[in-house]
Amino acid sequence: MERDDAQRFQLLKAELEEALREAEAGGFFEFDTCTFEPELQTGDAPAKSRSG
Repeated sequence: MERDDAQRFQLLKAELEEALREAEAGGFFEFDTCTFEPELQTGDAPAKSRSG
């Protein structure tokens, strides 16, 4: 079990390192929050309740 967890961790780490190299090389676009969540920019998003 620990060996499987360690192997999954190493695979994730390798993927993140590759993504970092691609990002540093300009391989990703700049994320625009207004495109994906326009109500966050205008303040029209409903307030989230923290009751529980």
